[in-house]
Amino acid sequence: MNTDLPARFFSIGVAILMAAAWSSVPSISHPLGSDWGHYFTAAEFIWNPTQGLAYPDFRKPWFGWLIGGLGQGVGYLTAAQLIGKISLAVMVLGASLLGAAMASRWVGLVAGGTILLMPLAMDGALWVNHYPALGAAVGLAFGAGAAATRWRWFGWVLISALAAGVAWALDFRGLVALPAAAGLVLLGGLRLGIKICVLRLLAFTAVFAGPYAQDAWLQQTFSVPQLEVSGQLAVQRKGTLEQIGQGLVGGDEVRRACAGQRVEHFQAAAATTACADALRDSSVSRLAALGLIPAGGVLGAGALWLLPTAPRRRWTMAVAGAGIVGAPMVSLYMGMGWVTYFDRYVLPFAVIIAAFLPVALARVADLMPVAWLRAPLGGLLALSATA
Repeated sequence: MNTDLPARFFSIGVAILMAAAWSSVPSISHPLGSDWGHYFTAAEFIWNPTQGLAYPDFRKPWFGWLIGGLGQGVGYLTAAQLIGKISLAVMVLGASLLGAAMASRWVGLVAGGTILLMPLAMDGALWVNHYPALGAAVGLAFGAGAAATRWRWFGWVLISALAAGVAWALDFRGLVALPAAAGLVLLGGLRLGIKICVLRLLAFTAVFAGPYAQDAWLQQTFSVPQLEVSGQLAVQRKGTLEQIGQGLVGGDEVRRACAGQRVEHFQAAAATTACADALRDSSVSRLAALGLIPAGGVLGAGALWLLPTAPRRRWTMAVAGAGIVGAPMVSLYMGMGWVTYFDRYVLPFAVIIAAFLPVALARVADLMPVAWLRAPLGGLLALSATA
């Protein structure tokens, strides 16, 4: 007996949540968000170039191109705010897909609704920088990728690839979406046979290449200066160490652990130093206290994503869960050990955070011996996670 929510009711529910997300973002007469001027400058550089206008070489041109194109008629501020509203609605969609694919449609609705309860997502939707769009793109890449793992519809492959491509075009940190989405598409393809699997991967590559190629075209056509990723990481590290030395971030423990640290190019080994551990603990404690990320003890619930789902104990979905939870955790672990983390750096993972506890608790419900109770019980447990 299938007690999961019927697909048509799930679609209606997601549409209602997306509409609620759209309507919940207020209109503000001034720009919000860090470094918002950089993106308006990027738009001006591409669409209305003037002599002497300096391009902010930390920023990829794709978001500037987007708000510049939309802003020719309505202005950059209105265009960027419109993208923020759309991004919040897409995050709801991504979380709903992720919860439905990894657990049940009941859980999907809870995960989508959780986005509307998250200060991280609701405040982020007001920003006129690229972070809301990055959160939407990364979240949809994960959500559609999970859907491609569980269901046969080829469209999930294409949506996941496009979202991953846009995430990369927006920011190099969006690269986390590529291996995760590609891996999910691969897992789903393996269940359908080698021929389908190869077709899926070829289609994924072709669609991902679209935004990737456009990003390269924008840089070349408009002579957009770009600071190498290694250079960006070095600049961020320098700023972090200066802030620590001035007592602006971290406490005495961070200052002692990072005393004598030199600015150098990023290496994986840097994430295991005493300075990295202290810096990471400081960021996690501060962000958890603000309710932006799960508290330290709650992170252990990620292990529940590794439980195989009922019915038929789909180990494929357990492997998918490991990738979905593991990729953001590795990214945050490495990043928090290098620089001080703020809310904008966590926003790309808002969709995964929204689905984190609902899916974990639904995995517990899957252990129920009574099959018809699993889906509704999973939904109830997921709902309790939002309390």
